[in-house]
Amino acid sequence: MKWMISFLMSLLMIPVAQADPLAALKSLPVQDGGRVKPLDTFAREHLELVYGKYDYEGRPAVEIVMTWILQPQAWVEKEIVQVKNAQVKQGLRLEAGRKLFTLNEITNNDRLGLLMQELQAKRETKEKLDPYYQALQRIENQVLTFREIAAGRMLKLVPPKDVTQDSAWLDLTRM
Repeated sequence: MKWMISFLMSLLMIPVAQADPLAALKSLPVQDGGRVKPLDTFAREHLELVYGKYDYEGRPAVEIVMTWILQPQAWVEKEIVQVKNAQVKQGLRLEAGRKLFTLNEITNNDRLGLLMQELQAKRETKEKLDPYYQALQRIENQVLTFREIAAGRMLKLVPPKDVTQDSAWLDLTRM
């Protein structure tokens, strides 16, 4: 995994005649959900899922997602998890006037386990989820997405040697 990160970072060092120094990295193909897309698209989609926007403080999504992988601990105290639902905020005892919370505020919340149990029970009934449960599910997806990207399991960069139409690419942990 370290060699792959070194390789990716070396792409940033390549002199590029373009105005965007991240251009080479942005166009790197990755597999996501069974389809191949540029790393830039992957990064924007997943940053938007977690944070609610396609950039973070004016920094491009590719840069942010790469720092999730390279320095995940730097992100656990940054307000990147978007929570809009008032009932969920109340259930987690989060400040009502805020929309963004840190990963630690969410994952270390003593009420999160209880609310996730409620969500699982609701899923088992196979009923349509109301906005409250949809918001809980979104938090679950936000945290899981960050963790999987930070661990290198979600970023699939290398096609397998024996390629078939259904072949899963290799993530950073299997290289």
